[in-house]
Amino acid sequence: MPLSNFAPSNLGPKSARNRIKVAIGIGALAGVIALGSTLAASINLNSGTPVEFGQGIVQVTACDSNIVVVPISKFVNGNPGDFLFSGIRLSDIDSTDQSESSEGCLGKGFKVKTFDSSGSKLEPEYTITVGSQDYSSSEGTVSSSGAGTQNGSATLTFRNPTISALDVFRITIESSASWSKIYELTDPSRISGQFNYVNGYGLGVSDAAASFASATDLISSIRYKMELTVGPTTYFADVTFDAWDGVGVSDLQIPNGFVTNQNFILQRNISNLSIDSNYPGVVTGTGLNGRIEIWPGNYSQGFSGLLPQGNAGSYDFDDQGQSGRGYGSFQVHNLRDSQTVLAWNNHGQSQPDVGFGNSGVSPDWTFDPSLFRQSSSWKLSIYVR
Repeated sequence: MPLSNFAPSNLGPKSARNRIKVAIGIGALAGVIALGSTLAASINLNSGTPVEFGQGIVQVTACDSNIVVVPISKFVNGNPGDFLFSGIRLSDIDSTDQSESSEGCLGKGFKVKTFDSSGSKLEPEYTITVGSQDYSSSEGTVSSSGAGTQNGSATLTFRNPTISALDVFRITIESSASWSKIYELTDPSRISGQFNYVNGYGLGVSDAAASFASATDLISSIRYKMELTVGPTTYFADVTFDAWDGVGVSDLQIPNGFVTNQNFILQRNISNLSIDSNYPGVVTGTGLNGRIEIWPGNYSQGFSGLLPQGNAGSYDFDDQGQSGRGYGSFQVHNLRDSQTVLAWNNHGQSQPDVGFGNSGVSPDWTFDPSLFRQSSSWKLSIYVR
């Protein structure tokens, strides 16, 4: 039995604007919107305006307990014509950073799934990613407001809607799992060969990384967030990407050539890269291909063997790194745009190379401490889920 009856005689002036409150639960079903056999009638009555398919249910959530969800449809001419599920609007979103407070959906992806009356999932499904400056989706156009606040909103208009509204019986909204912070540094320089991790987020047996590893070492996604305060502005680059098979928390510590079991190179292509940043010129987006270049030693211009290749005469996204004691590199690159997203090099100095986007000295900020010299604070946080 459907949750709502959409017979035309029951639709008063406010019925078409009755908002749907659903709860977004971490990694679990949050809201269900059911459609009955009178769906077509209610769509016809709206005369081309956005349609709200049904009434949802509210559940407790750790991300946000009161997100408003409004599905949207449109009529597409054809032989015959059809009403298609064409978009979805989310509002009252708390898009602050959950990792720093008890609530907040920053960095999460809201996944929209549809099902027919038999319970079979319809394709495709859609995802809206919550950023601190904007909302984004690779499946369509997003118009949004209030990103980074406790009262944001985003409307996703699907690029190529294909699902008939008449086939949709149930809509679910899910959110991705919450992030677990495992490492954090506020000092970018090694002290006597060691990195000075923030208390509780270092290499101790009772620190967050060890606790995560003792519970589960299965990692699906990785997140790096680097911040640099210059004058009144705290600039940041916040990137997430898919984990690779077999990665554990120990692989994500900062490589250190002074310690045998920390002396390693992490240079590889990464997939499903999402980039959020407020630094001028940094390209943001989702679903990108990227590369990380992280090692403790010196490095040289040239080809690493990964594809695509960079410029053999420039320090960029394709260099030859070494283990051991040396200069040090911690870099994330956007391969689509041949752009360095964030860089932290020269770890043994009090004024390291730190920057966002491509530097004018070298794209990956090698030998360029100019931005760091203007700064008053720096922070690097590493998360997994």
